[in-house]
Amino acid sequence: MSARVTALGGQAGELDEHWTVDFARQDDTVVHTLRGKHPRAHEVSPIVITMSGIGPLGPEQAEAVRRSLGYGLDEKVVLPRGAVGKMTVTGPAFLAREHQDVEMRWHPAEAAPLAGMDADLVFVDGEQVTASYPGTLQHLGRGPTGRSTRITLAGCHMRLLTPEDAVAAASLEFTFS
Repeated sequence: MSARVTALGGQAGELDEHWTVDFARQDDTVVHTLRGKHPRAHEVSPIVITMSGIGPLGPEQAEAVRRSLGYGLDEKVVLPRGAVGKMTVTGPAFLAREHQDVEMRWHPAEAAPLAGMDADLVFVDGEQVTASYPGTLQHLGRGPTGRSTRITLAGCHMRLLTPEDAVAAASLEFTFS
């Protein structure tokens, strides 16, 4: 069986000079994961996914899409069948096609490079520090709408979404255990 899987991996590796496909089986589902063969794959052979006919989305789904795509938040997002009318993929020939009646799922492929570093939540009054709480950075992200930060502190989790637009309000969520 290992020889057959290795041979299939070899075929996947020959599909494109910049991209390859990793695969795994989970029960009766085969999961494909697209992976660049080198750090500049996305620059020299871009892949664009366009969705049209989206909606109607429930409030939770719409908010998850906004956070993930707009702020680069590292959360799983699921758009069920019927929520996307058409999905078009442009890029390498082995990927380029139009899809209909699809369920879309996306989630971060790996942890952010700075995840796990020490972080401090600091409150200031003018230039004087009034309180400081040690924690651990879980995520830093960025999207076209703004930036996302997740920090774990003693007994709580904090998520901050900071818009690029200085006039727009930031969103701060604390969860206490």
